[in-house]
Amino acid sequence: MRQIELSKTGEKVSGMALGTMYFNTTTDAKTSMEIMDCYIDYGGNFIDTANMYVSWLDGFEGGESEELIGKWMSQRKNRNELFISTKVGLGMKDVPSGLQKDLILRECEKSLRRLKIDTIDLYFVHREDLHTPMEETLEALDILQRQGKIRHVGISNHRSYRVAEAKQISEQKGYPEFTFAQYRYTYLRPKLGTPFDGPDDTRMHATEDLLDYVHENNMTFMCYQTLLSGAYSRMDKQIPTEYIGPDSDERMKVLRAVTEETGASINQVVLAWAMQNKMRALPLISANSRAHIIENMNACDVNLSKEQIKRLDEAGI
Repeated sequence: MRQIELSKTGEKVSGMALGTMYFNTTTDAKTSMEIMDCYIDYGGNFIDTANMYVSWLDGFEGGESEELIGKWMSQRKNRNELFISTKVGLGMKDVPSGLQKDLILRECEKSLRRLKIDTIDLYFVHREDLHTPMEETLEALDILQRQGKIRHVGISNHRSYRVAEAKQISEQKGYPEFTFAQYRYTYLRPKLGTPFDGPDDTRMHATEDLLDYVHENNMTFMCYQTLLSGAYSRMDKQIPTEYIGPDSDERMKVLRAVTEETGASINQVVLAWAMQNKMRALPLISANSRAHIIENMNACDVNLSKEQIKRLDEAGI
């Protein structure tokens, strides 16, 4: 798998990160470990999780994904070969949502214990908290970084003006600067104003102004839900209604044409487009089988021409 240099860090990681949301829950522990082994065998080294995965499912409390990753790293003795990211801010069974200083400090300690590591490589604030001053959130991250418990910080599911506000505070106070942004992002465009997870927009699709800000400020852009949970390729899955708009038919037509030209799968072309357009995205990929994860990783070998990227970008405009 190709390696990329992370913005403003000088570090190199694999061009795709492995998402582990359902590991150790709906994807059982054995299969989850096999998928992580496969990802590593194909050159991957960037594993992404969150403290609350998957507290919303009956029978689970959150922390299951982190716990399995910690167990797997201990068994494989491969911690030093990996780049680990996790998140804080969304609620779970006994933890409220929020980005208050005390909550962040407490939850980071729990994540470190579950992951069985001393330092988290990348710590994301998972969702916007309009009730806590951004300065308080950044102060907590500064404390953790100074203590050596986190190395880099990222922001997810925040509006662009909040990302800009955070940068200004970091520059004024000397706090860690968000150098990573993680958002929902895919080839089909969402309908304007679509709430994806209810009225609070827990999971936000990257807006044009957000993408422009990330690009102009040289942040590493990570994207999730890029394959729409298989809707591009599976006959039993429909394109979500949030992505059915006046330009969706034309964009799908061009996507299918480019897919035929490349000989790749439609999922691979979507991932290749995300990695090779102006955003140079680092996609989160996941799967519940070895075959699916291999297909996704092979998207790194799909080279789209400038003309193909231009057609994909401009379809439906």
